Amino acid sequence: MNSLTIRSKLILLSSIVLVVIFAYSLKIAYGSYYTYSNDSKTRDIIELSVKISSVLHELQKERGASAGFVGSNGEKFADILPAQQATTDKRIAELKAFCASCPLDEVSTVKSRINLESVKAMREKINSLSTSTKETVGFYTSLNKDIIDTISYFSTIPENAKIRTDFSSYVVFISSKERAGVERAVLSGVFATDKFTIASFAKFSSLASEQKTLLNLFLRASFGITTLLIANPAILNVFPTPIAVTVISLAFWFKDAKGICLFGA
Repeated sequence: MNSLTIRSKLILLSSIVLVVIFAYSLKIAYGSYYTYSNDSKTRDIIELSVKISSVLHELQKERGASAGFVGSNGEKFADILPAQQATTDKRIAELKAFCASCPLDEVSTVKSRINLESVKAMREKINSLSTSTKETVGFYTSLNKDIIDTISYFSTIPENAKIRTDFSSYVVFISSKERAGVERAVLSGVFATDKFTIASFAKFSSLASEQKTLLNLFLRASFGITTLLIANPAILNVFPTPIAVTVISLAFWFKDAKGICLFGA
């Protein structure tokens, strides 16, 4: 170093500084690109979850109508069920169309975790009254669990902590909504037979308790989405209205409890 001229030393020091600046710039550029890439992926993940959530919402309504149809031996919901099945098919078609054009690797997760093709075979059993109310409710509940578990997995992907928190809170919300859906299906069977059994009453009580616990957890977990609920109270229509069993008809209760979907129509 001592043998170098002042000019050479300045060039060497300048080169070192430039290398450090260049390396730091690359680090910042990579960080920015990673953030942008993750934000883009998060946007697509949320849009995919919207489509899945819409399917979930219609399957929840179809479960209630199917339970009422089977429980009444086809005497009730004969007009509602076909229309609901058609609406569910529409949402499934929209999800499949989105998946076909979506570049996300997570699309394969949807296809492997959620067996929507199984719905057709179950419908045949329901329409022919060759299944029980218990099996009907169990089928849709299992399928809906797979959907919620998939959305739950997607909620861990965003890097943004706020988005991840709100996403996780939404999973809690749809879990509570799912309890409300099972509750509706159980009461559809009760209305169809015009009586509670010990088992159905115990199931209903358990579901109501779980639903309340999950909803309270959701409301405390995410201020952002809670604000959305306050501004749009109709979202809470997904939960059954506490009208006495003796004064409400099966079909009216089902329609009253349908509600809307938080993300998507």
